[in-house]
Amino acid sequence: MKFITFILTLLLSSTALSEESKEIIIAGDNWCPINCGEQDSKKGFMIDVATEALKEAGYTVRYMEVPWLRAIEMAREGRIHAIVGAFKDDAPDFYYPQVPFLQLSPNSLFMLKETEWQYQNIRSFNGVRIGVIKGYDYGDEMNTYIKSFSYSKTSTLVQLSGNDAVERNLKFLTRK
Repeated sequence: MKFITFILTLLLSSTALSEESKEIIIAGDNWCPINCGEQDSKKGFMIDVATEALKEAGYTVRYMEVPWLRAIEMAREGRIHAIVGAFKDDAPDFYYPQVPFLQLSPNSLFMLKETEWQYQNIRSFNGVRIGVIKGYDYGDEMNTYIKSFSYSKTSTLVQLSGNDAVERNLKFLTRK
């Protein structure tokens, strides 16, 4: 199983927290229940943990829901203080805690019930239309497979981004 350091991936930069600032801005894409929608009444358990932990130190948390690649870019540019839900391969230049806050199982594949396809190895994807989220870390083997595609309208790989990328991929699947 791959370990993920969910707590808060802080960026080392000259735009670190100033003494005057008591607001921490955290961003991520919707990955409920870990971090949910910005307008949701419940922001997700990692945002709740960060809010409570930082409150103890006198800080408030503002959570922003943005597409994943944009969240990483915003952190690198110093426009936000942290992202939530990162693998080390997503942003190797960021700070990660020594001990993972959460351990996830490997990637999951979803298909229609009537589909007879079965995963054997990475070559099993050849000729099968798959949907992924642009910028996500799926592990070395799958990341290499995704990067090997030359994209066209007839490509068997669909990469989506945005706050609703998972939902849209599932809709594409159910619509065949």
